Amino acid sequence: KKGFVDFWVPIFLIANKEQYALYLHSEENYIPFLDADVLDLLHKKPNNYILKTFNTSSVSAQWLKEYKDFTGISNNNSNKGVETASISIFSNFIRFYRGLNQYAQNTQSISTVAVKLRDAISKSAKDPYNALFEQMPAALGYYPLADDKSEAYRLKLEDCIREIRSSYDELLNKIENTIKLFLVVNDISFEDYKLMLNKRFKHIKTGLLSEKQRVFYNRLRSPLDDRASYLKSLADYVLGRPLDKIKDAEVEGMLDQLVE
Repeated sequence: KKGFVDFWVPIFLIANKEQYALYLHSEENYIPFLDADVLDLLHKKPNNYILKTFNTSSVSAQWLKEYKDFTGISNNNSNKGVETASISIFSNFIRFYRGLNQYAQNTQSISTVAVKLRDAISKSAKDPYNALFEQMPAALGYYPLADDKSEAYRLKLEDCIREIRSSYDELLNKIENTIKLFLVVNDISFEDYKLMLNKRFKHIKTGLLSEKQRVFYNRLRSPLDDRASYLKSLADYVLGRPLDKIKDAEVEGMLDQLVE
């Protein structure tokens, strides 16, 4: 009997993975994806896990459609109910959040509603249904749900996701603008201002530089031709750690030190 159960339980969970939510220890620890490690631990200590399904009778088909349109999940499979769709859709949001670097996951330099949405995805939501149909709409000011507001919600959701995703790019833009200000130029490409920096400092006598100055000098005149990598390399050195770990309160100081 035990040998059968060892195979049957994980096969059953995999076959029905879109019809329930899996948690470790409590409803605070949602597990969005099944993999070999999760199944191995679940097999060894099943008492540590919770399975949960949802009461979806109040969910409007219109709201579900907007989420499917947003995430690109097919509407063709009529056998997929709200439970299945909710878990599949929310897994996409979890994947989006986990794909952000540390800065994008924590910065407060984005709009208040974008911060609330990010928190609803990452912290506040205890399960997919609660996240999609309560906390995420509430974060954007669309709760309680109303069918005539579903499209407006999706458009606002798109704007906020775009804002969160581009927050790190905006940080790189600040670094680039600081360099342009230093060079007293404005509308100029990465290749052009990098060339200006190389020409400006190519006659430096590196033998007179301190070790610290030499490292920065080498990064300044690096052959890196990727804009993001080049700007990050300069900022990493000034900051003393990877740029994506910078805190909002440190940004202005880092930019001042870069100019100095």
